[in-house]
Amino acid sequence: MTSWQPIFLENFKRLQADVDAKREALVGASDAKKARAELEAALNALLREEDAADLPADELHAVDSALVAHAAVLKTAPLKALGATAHYRVLACMPLLLEQTRRLIMSVPHKGFAGIVDETLTADVENCTDMATLESVQDVLDFLASGKGSQGRIKRELGDGFEARALVEGVHRETLSNASNRAKKMYLKLEQDRKAKGPEKALQGTVCVRHGEKNDAFDVVDRHEGTGFELGFDEIDSKMGVASSYEGSIKAASTRLVQEDRTNTFEPRVWMARTRVTDKDGPPIEPKGGVFTGLKPNAQYRLVVPGGTLKRQCDDPTVYKAGGMASLTLNDDDSAQEDKASCSCLWGNPCVNEYGCKDWANRFEVAKRNAKS
Repeated sequence: MTSWQPIFLENFKRLQADVDAKREALVGASDAKKARAELEAALNALLREEDAADLPADELHAVDSALVAHAAVLKTAPLKALGATAHYRVLACMPLLLEQTRRLIMSVPHKGFAGIVDETLTADVENCTDMATLESVQDVLDFLASGKGSQGRIKRELGDGFEARALVEGVHRETLSNASNRAKKMYLKLEQDRKAKGPEKALQGTVCVRHGEKNDAFDVVDRHEGTGFELGFDEIDSKMGVASSYEGSIKAASTRLVQEDRTNTFEPRVWMARTRVTDKDGPPIEPKGGVFTGLKPNAQYRLVVPGGTLKRQCDDPTVYKAGGMASLTLNDDDSAQEDKASCSCLWGNPCVNEYGCKDWANRFEVAKRNAKS
């Protein structure tokens, strides 16, 4: 697990804690009906987190295991969660919970189950316009029906955890298969509609990129090729002089873009004037072929070079006389994309936030020592 803490990971942990709290409340609740409704709402919020499917595998596995450990208290909450397409991208990444749900389906009356899948989910599928979500719906339902979700991917991830002797049969299986087919038809319809329209006009947007003390705006384009808005490293480098600010050779593949403050989207002129926001980073984005993809327009990104050695001008002629430069190194443990150039201790002022600090535990001593020099 890398040391970066993206905001959605923190949100996910908070939502998981909320589920745990609601589960505990249900055990001793005087109004069990109300408590169960609150538990179901907390679970739905957990599954609905838009970026949860992009969490590191170990984090999702930990959440998956925690949920299944309390299956007896959750009861039908995972089953009812099948009624919303917004839950399926995360559900597709939780094989343990799906296996528990699959076994639960076998024990419930068909009438209630059909109400969730045949009615609620079907209506949601018909209004869904996201092709990735519809793919996840098919994967999950196919697994629940026969263990073949995504050609058996979910089943393979379960390994020995899949109960091969217990299979969904009869009307329950038919209901799942019908709902999966509807999702597939909707997916094909969206695909045909996209092809029928022909090449769409490229979307234009702007993102801001921060590197060190520089913060500049860049035009980005989405050509509807499945990669979203794109920005090449070469364009950033030519405008901001990234490579020249590091010791040695810096290649695009060694850089990352980290979205700052995912909770807000401002216009570029607002971002340009804003200082860095801590504790709200998104996951680091790696370039593909020297190009960053999937960017969000009107967002602020920070370009970092994990393990790179920054150069900085030094006014003290007694320091590193050759070239009059002093080097600043990003430690390997900080390959999680925290830019240590922001450490104010190096300039005689103790950092007020752990993020970006080179030596948080000794910040006052470091700042005092640098203030004297």
